[in-house]
Amino acid sequence: PLSAPNAIAAQLESTRIEPSTPQTMLTTMTPTVESTPSTPQRMVTISALQYTMVPTVLCLTAIGGGYAIWLAEGKDPFLPTISNTWDTAPGTYFSRWLVGLATGCLALLQVFIYPEAAAGRGSTKQRICLRVSLAAILCLSVVGSICDSPNRQCKGNLYVHSFFAITWFVLYDLVMLASYERDLVLALLATGATSLRTTYHTRLWWVACLEWINIALVLVWSARRVDRSLKWGFGRLQHAVWSITSDSLLKLCGVIYVSTLLVSCMMGLHAGYIPRRHRRFWFISDMWTQIPGNWISRWAVMQGCHAGWVAHVAMFADTTSKLRQTGLVVAIVSLVGLSIVGCCDESENFPLHITGALVFFYGYDIWTVCAVLDDASCRARTACAFVCWLCAPIHMRHIMHVPSSLLDALAVAEWANALAIIGFMLLDGLVAHPSPLAVGVVRAAPDGLAKPLL
Repeated sequence: PLSAPNAIAAQLESTRIEPSTPQTMLTTMTPTVESTPSTPQRMVTISALQYTMVPTVLCLTAIGGGYAIWLAEGKDPFLPTISNTWDTAPGTYFSRWLVGLATGCLALLQVFIYPEAAAGRGSTKQRICLRVSLAAILCLSVVGSICDSPNRQCKGNLYVHSFFAITWFVLYDLVMLASYERDLVLALLATGATSLRTTYHTRLWWVACLEWINIALVLVWSARRVDRSLKWGFGRLQHAVWSITSDSLLKLCGVIYVSTLLVSCMMGLHAGYIPRRHRRFWFISDMWTQIPGNWISRWAVMQGCHAGWVAHVAMFADTTSKLRQTGLVVAIVSLVGLSIVGCCDESENFPLHITGALVFFYGYDIWTVCAVLDDASCRARTACAFVCWLCAPIHMRHIMHVPSSLLDALAVAEWANALAIIGFMLLDGLVAHPSPLAVGVVRAAPDGLAKPLL
């Protein structure tokens, strides 16, 4: 018989776990641990209030910047319509660039206002309101692209501009009225301002005041309708209400890029302003100096750059290669150059247009060098990069004399470079280095209750 202390010691000895047992248990449990995310998902978010400030500030900057230029030109300070401040340079550039950015952000803001409809679960009224508000914002984007004066610095059209401006206000006012559960007073005031502004289509100062007040009412109403439980997100999104991946953005950028070139070509050939006299072929910029080619470039190039910027930022965030990251920074800057090319044609401001073109072509060519040096496994992508490098010297024609007999060949080379760039962009982002990152609207917490922002 064992004493009490010896019995306890024997019992402990019989139940002792051998050293190999924890290892076996850990090995067995490892799949369970890995079945949940073992590393934090990379996601950058900002609150609904912070995101609402982005389109608001862009809209106010476009309006305030145009007015500041109006005052700097010594014109009557009290009070022009918003469109009047966008008739001459550089106010025209403000409207095209900033309104183009603002409308893209306003479109995403509608997801904050109608999240259930954006997720495909909302009521019929919510889904209709979402679609109508997006149609209204599309009209606003055209307003910024086509000014209301036919002068040389504007090359717009009063009737086209006015049609899209009135349609923008009317459609958005209808959405505000339909969402009568809250802020009906703001909706009625905005509708009244639109009605008076449309009835008295004059340049009187009080009519201009109605237009400025109407914009303010729309921005305030939109901010008050935002769902505070939502956030803007970028990265590997969780609890997404609506999102779009970087791959989809690249495809969208490619579709806009190619279709803009094709439509500009068809319009220019039909109108007869390309090819130019004594030439058999044309440079890309030649298609964007006359109506309607300039309208197309001002609108479509900015929209394509939106998608391109976000996609390239996603590619930057999803790589650890310093060489790729450096090249992607240059690529993002090059797309800024492309946006300048679209917003200002060579007949309006030749130095500004050419600066944008050189930044775009040489910037993106530098990115192709960095990408291929980092990874040359995709032969098709490398072939596109090689075409870019061969065509790069032709852009020196802007800073040195070139015989007129070579212009047709140089124009063909410019087209080859432009098409090789979009080919490289798609092959790099969709085939060689696809990114799972996305941008969209997420819930701060699952099943959070919707609350008004203000």
